[in-house]
Amino acid sequence: MEKTVIQKIRRTTTVSLLAGLCCLLVPPQPCRAADGQSCPAPPDTAVCLPDGAEAGFASSLPSKHVINTQMVSAGVTDILDTYLSAEKFSGPEVRYLSHTLRDRVGRPLSTEILHQVILSSADTRGGGSTLLTAMYNLHWGLHHLWRLTPRLSLRAGGLADLNIGVMYDTGNSNNPAQARLSLSVDPAVLLHWQILDGRFPVALQYEAALPLVGVAFSPQYGQSYYEIFSRGNYDHNVVLTGPWNALTYHQMATVDFSVGRHTTFRLGYLGDYRQMKVNSLKYHQFTHAFVIGWVRTFNIVPVSR
Repeated sequence: MEKTVIQKIRRTTTVSLLAGLCCLLVPPQPCRAADGQSCPAPPDTAVCLPDGAEAGFASSLPSKHVINTQMVSAGVTDILDTYLSAEKFSGPEVRYLSHTLRDRVGRPLSTEILHQVILSSADTRGGGSTLLTAMYNLHWGLHHLWRLTPRLSLRAGGLADLNIGVMYDTGNSNNPAQARLSLSVDPAVLLHWQILDGRFPVALQYEAALPLVGVAFSPQYGQSYYEIFSRGNYDHNVVLTGPWNALTYHQMATVDFSVGRHTTFRLGYLGDYRQMKVNSLKYHQFTHAFVIGWVRTFNIVPVSR
């Protein structure tokens, strides 16, 4: 009895492996019933399709429309942090950005995710000191989608804005480093205008966000990190932030254009203006940058039996 069961298990496993290999070598074709209609597919599965493609067996089901853009930016930044120095720093900045928009067909809500890795090297006007900065920024948002016209759409909602990073002043021996940690809730808008369709489509986009309320870490003026973390001398180092003391504005204006059937590029301008005035300290970082990227558009289609 046990031997028979083992043989059946081995036979089933072999058939499954062969079937999987065949699916890799020969793309599956949509099943057609006798009446010409599409046959249903197994449940709890999903098919990723390029934009414009259709799965015959799942065309009537709701799907997720995904726009993913990988970008890099290069520009200049202007930084002031009075915890480190009373002087301003300016210099080059580079960023890596991964931006994803997910729309569920038939529903007005869309999800936005933006990852940014930011590196800069800024000098004082006299060149006596260099400020090195490394930051990570995450935007996770939920927006309502309005189709204003067949070519114009608006997404409006809110997002969580997380910033983590460190700044190091090479010319400072007393307090050479400063940590950056903040979290805020930001109202946000995204505007999309499809200028041209057809073989070479062109689209304009603009997005903007500014903080409503949040929290941030900041030492007091003259307070060392040794006092905070080693001696436990907490002194209002976690502060409430908002437009009254930490006015921040993020914007990006871009144009998408296609070269060929499945290749879309993005060019544009990025402006990131961050500032904060808490605990007798002033901080700002203003960035202007040129953006270039590659856009992928595809559908995630759930299928069921």
